[in-house]
Amino acid sequence: MTYAHSASPAPLGQPKTVASSACLIIHPNTLVAFDLRDILEAEGATEVLTFTELSQAPLEPARLVILSTAPGILETSTHGAFWKFSETPVIMLNSGRMQPIADPAWVHFMDEPFCTEDVTALLHGLQIF
Repeated sequence: MTYAHSASPAPLGQPKTVASSACLIIHPNTLVAFDLRDILEAEGATEVLTFTELSQAPLEPARLVILSTAPGILETSTHGAFWKFSETPVIMLNSGRMQPIADPAWVHFMDEPFCTEDVTALLHGLQIF
């Protein structure tokens, strides 16, 4: 199931830039995805889209991606290659059973379960908003 929430749509006729692009949350648990959405919006995200599976996410520029999937799936996916090439910040939620990622420079990890302070500290460190 796909859930999309937009706080304010982009003005018509204007191209999307990375700063105006949506933040993407990909997590199988919709309650966790909604918690993350609320945190991002409180930090200044104007458009947040949530998905339960990586394959549902659009293949377009994103301001930020937060996802829960195996590193191997991200590394071998078209989405992962696109986000790496476009230098999109990707935060992978680590539930303690993650395999190392081959090129970790473009991926940031956050332990799950997390608290709001964990998310905001990482966002501030990445200077997303």
